[in-house]
Amino acid sequence: MTENKVAIATSPTVDGNYTYRGSFRPMGYRSFDMNVFRDTDGQAYLISTTNDQKDLTIFRLTPDYLSIAARVTTLHSVRREAQSIFKRNGVFFLVTSGTTGWNPNQQKYATATSMAGPWSGMANLGDSTAYNSQVTHILPVQGSRTTSYLYLGDRWAQPRGGNHNDSTYVWLPLRFPSNTSLTMAWRPKVTINADTGVVWGTS
Repeated sequence: MTENKVAIATSPTVDGNYTYRGSFRPMGYRSFDMNVFRDTDGQAYLISTTNDQKDLTIFRLTPDYLSIAARVTTLHSVRREAQSIFKRNGVFFLVTSGTTGWNPNQQKYATATSMAGPWSGMANLGDSTAYNSQVTHILPVQGSRTTSYLYLGDRWAQPRGGNHNDSTYVWLPLRFPSNTSLTMAWRPKVTINADTGVVWGTS
C-alpha cells in the first residue's frame, strides 16, 4: 500500500518479451485498481481507483500510451474497483465491482455518451455476487451477423478456502434491453460462434 502506482511495460506482440517502461502516480493521484480502454478513434484512457479507493478517475493517455495527457473526470464517492469499459452504439458502459477484497459482491454499471460524462448512477448487474465472480473484462465478439458482449469474471478461490492458483472464471453473455441498459443472467453453458458473433447461453 506504499507504492500505489501505475506500471507500464511494452512488447511488439502480446506474448513477446516485454520492456519495462517505469511506474508513476497519474498526475500525482495514488492509483489502486486500474484498467485501460482504447476508443474507436484510437484515443486511450486509464481508469483508476483513487482517493484511497473512494473515487474512480478517468485519465486520457498520450498518443504513445506511455503517460498521462490530462484528467478527464472523476466519479466521486462510488467506492468501486475492477473497472472495465466498453462501447456499444455510441454509449460507454463502465462495469465495476465493490471493494470487498477477494469476496464477491454486487457488480454495477454506469453509462455515458462521452468519457467525460455525465455518467449515470450505478445500476445493479447480475445477482448480489455476480454468480461468485468479479468483473475482469467485457469482451466484444464481432462476427459477420452481429457483435455480442461477453462478461469475463474472476471467481477467486480464497473465499472458498483455496489458493490463488485455484481461481477460475465465469463467462456469461450480456443482454441490452435498451441502448443504455444492461442485464446478465446465470447460464451453466455458454456457446460462442466467433464467425457470426452470436453468443448464447442455455439453462
